[in-house]
Amino acid sequence: MKKMLLFALISVCCSGCFITKKIIIKKVFRNPRVENTASIRSFLTKNKFDTTHSYLFKSDTVKDKTRQFIKRMFTRYAIFNSEGQRLCYNGNATCGGVQFKELIAGKKDSFSSCSQKTLRLQEELPLIMNFKRKPVTFQDLPRADYYLLKYWSKAQAGRKGYEEEIGWMEDEIEHNKAGLKIIFIKVNFDIKAEDGFQSGAKIPFHVYLNNGGTDIKMGPIPMKK
Repeated sequence: MKKMLLFALISVCCSGCFITKKIIIKKVFRNPRVENTASIRSFLTKNKFDTTHSYLFKSDTVKDKTRQFIKRMFTRYAIFNSEGQRLCYNGNATCGGVQFKELIAGKKDSFSSCSQKTLRLQEELPLIMNFKRKPVTFQDLPRADYYLLKYWSKAQAGRKGYEEEIGWMEDEIEHNKAGLKIIFIKVNFDIKAEDGFQSGAKIPFHVYLNNGGTDIKMGPIPMKK
């Protein structure tokens, strides 16, 4: 009998029309599959995406992987200064592309160091590894004015989703008129076969409306025999 990972269930708080939120989630996130390091690298190279500072997310336990996948579905861009201190935009620890464009345009008034409770980049890096599955440290990264961190998934609308979340930002960084050196850290958070799952297996993914919120149920995920 196949071992199966238990369902992961998380409640997503959102405002506005919940039915619209459900449609957006289902449209953007196709049923994910169990990937592997080779399939993720192939996706990047086949589509001629820049693989500089591309990494993989890791989690400590099997049960934690679905929870972390769902959590990172909704993360935006995280910005860190040259020392690895996280920057907040009007008190928010993550920002969208519009806010980031303000920063590279020299409009820094809305940015400030986040509170001590917010992780520094040096504390985020132990959660990722390179494509050789080796750890990444702050010392491994080139010195820069800013570091930008973004999580992405193949299930997130495929090539189009990557171009909208990652590709356009790379263009903004490359052509920033302020001449800032910005390191863009791109972390894939797909669930991977190397962590004990059946390669290529479909991962059930359902979105439900529940008491004014949105629940996402993911799994079960077939384990390797």
